Amino acid sequence: MITKWKLALAVAAGAAFTDFGTWKSSAQPAPVSAAKAADAKPTEPKPPKPSEPVATIFGDVPITREAFANHLIRRYGKKELEPFVNNQIIARGFAQEGFTFAPLEIEAALDATCAAAKMTRAQLTEELLKSQSKTLEEWNEDVNIPLQMLTRLTHAKIKAATEAELRRAFDLKYGEKLDCRIILWSNETEARAAYEKVRESEKEFDAHARRGPQAGQPRSSVAADGRTELIPRARPFEERQAEQAVYAAVAKLQSGEVSPLIQIELEGNKGFIALKCDKVIPADKSKSFEKEKPALLMDVMSAKISNELPKLRAELMRRAAPKYHLTFPDPVVLPNPIPAPKK
Repeated sequence: MITKWKLALAVAAGAAFTDFGTWKSSAQPAPVSAAKAADAKPTEPKPPKPSEPVATIFGDVPITREAFANHLIRRYGKKELEPFVNNQIIARGFAQEGFTFAPLEIEAALDATCAAAKMTRAQLTEELLKSQSKTLEEWNEDVNIPLQMLTRLTHAKIKAATEAELRRAFDLKYGEKLDCRIILWSNETEARAAYEKVRESEKEFDAHARRGPQAGQPRSSVAADGRTELIPRARPFEERQAEQAVYAAVAKLQSGEVSPLIQIELEGNKGFIALKCDKVIPADKSKSFEKEKPALLMDVMSAKISNELPKLRAELMRRAAPKYHLTFPDPVVLPNPIPAPKK
């Protein structure tokens, strides 16, 4: 990824775990003789044991699980049903491949996410509450666990890294890079009007770069003056349109030059960017391809997973073809008090 536009904390949503199969006893009933079978009286089926109420009021009036479930479905069902079903599909696909998770693996994945974002768990919780209104526990269940399942499923299906891919990874990491500043616009009319000015004037470019929406924001990779992380000259592995568009714009850019105006899509929203190359950073000649191979292998596999994971998820959803049978009543309902038991 060339530039972290935002902290990416959402990939999948709404996971919950259920049993993946029905456990059956291997014990078989003892054989019964024909005479005994004829004399035996049919037994009345036992009525199902009522479930425990979620609460009691006025001493002996139960609030049933069904009543509470209906309340939650009415209030949250439309929002929660599809994500819940989607992650049941992921969990099912994970189990069908014979994979399992240990609690320690989930904790390790959570710690790795915090480390990558350079946050503590407390900071991650604060960020989640602000951006997604989720607790850390909810995000772990809704996002982290399904993501780890999809990652493992994807890893099992991708091909090993080739020599050409490893050398490309080496160029991305240690090859020539560009020191650039960036301007981001969300409005096309504004972008096209401003572009002619910033292309011809360093003063205009500097002014627009400094007031960009990402410039100087906490945990943004764009500095207050619009400077980005160094951009590799080599073509990125990421297939996302934003990365490929930036690469196409800067592939031949030299010091002092401004890129064409580039249309990109970020998190579902269209925008426009322009970059100015301030300096070309030469390749790091102190690094050896052979010595760096083990680390490069990890980089290539990570990029492949990033590219293939959305495709695998889409294929799982297509195969599952979920059909929804739940209907949602009018969200505005009058209280329906449960009658007290008859004395």
